[in-house]
Amino acid sequence: MLTANRLLRAMDGMREAYVLDAVRALDLLGEGTKVRRSRYKIRRVALIAALLSLLLAACGYVVYRATMEYRELKPDDEMCYYMNARADEAWYEEHGMVPEHGRRLNHGECALALHFDTEEEGVIHAFRVGSDNGLDPAWHPGLVSPPTLKSRLEGFTPEAWERNTKLPTFVEGTEPVNKPRPLPEVLRLAGISEEEAEKWYCSMSYYDESGSLKLRIDLYNGPMLHGHDLICGWPKGEATIMKDERGEDTQVLEAQVDTEFLREVREQVNYYFAFYPKRQCLLVLMAHPEDMDFAAMEKLAGSIEILDTAFTYKEEPSLTNWSVLAFASG
Repeated sequence: MLTANRLLRAMDGMREAYVLDAVRALDLLGEGTKVRRSRYKIRRVALIAALLSLLLAACGYVVYRATMEYRELKPDDEMCYYMNARADEAWYEEHGMVPEHGRRLNHGECALALHFDTEEEGVIHAFRVGSDNGLDPAWHPGLVSPPTLKSRLEGFTPEAWERNTKLPTFVEGTEPVNKPRPLPEVLRLAGISEEEAEKWYCSMSYYDESGSLKLRIDLYNGPMLHGHDLICGWPKGEATIMKDERGEDTQVLEAQVDTEFLREVREQVNYYFAFYPKRQCLLVLMAHPEDMDFAAMEKLAGSIEILDTAFTYKEEPSLTNWSVLAFASG
């Protein structure tokens, strides 16, 4: 007998996407057939669907909708950011380390902070720019090859982990959160061939003939945004929100940020953010206003294709809970 407890045990550990896909598939079984359903069967299917929805909600099997929020920073904000240290002493105690909180700060004179509610574990995404992008044909990717999906996946190999442990930003005493695997296995788990992985990108910059940076495109995965704010207009700046649209599948935020680096040294940058709540990824376009207005950015964003791989991961421990999102660096 299929009881509620047996159903819950059967679904234990199953990803919610798979469960919901199965529900949608079952709902479509009757389409294309000539068998006429009786009212009794329709009521029975509706009742089963309602009970299944309650059961799924009870055990947390619902579609996770991530969120993106932003706020203007102020000097009297709480000291919620940290640098060169973990945020909580319990983490140090768990790993047998001495807590050294380092500097705490609020970035109170920066222009904007973007905060994301994403899951700790998620998939890797990549993108490629379509032909109908409206870009100046004289712009080129530069002398250095942009980071591809393949290079991103190579970061989960034993060789990459060994290299990372030697970096000054590495948190000593930690073990890898993600199991290091040979590249062929990583590619297999991602569901993509090595050749195809070289045709998708995680970041891309465009330059003019003189070598000046004209445009940058970045794609952030959900785990990269989990517990990590993006700071715009560092070290001092002001932001003007041009658009804030929140749809079912995409949230678009357009902001023009005026940054003051030193006295009388200023820079204006247009930021275009496209956040995908269900896919849990963020597409960012950055350019000077004289090079790309927001209409051109919207056209470019409309041509960009985003790939969802099947490779799931978590971010390794970080020394900060924020990153500066600047046009030339970040």
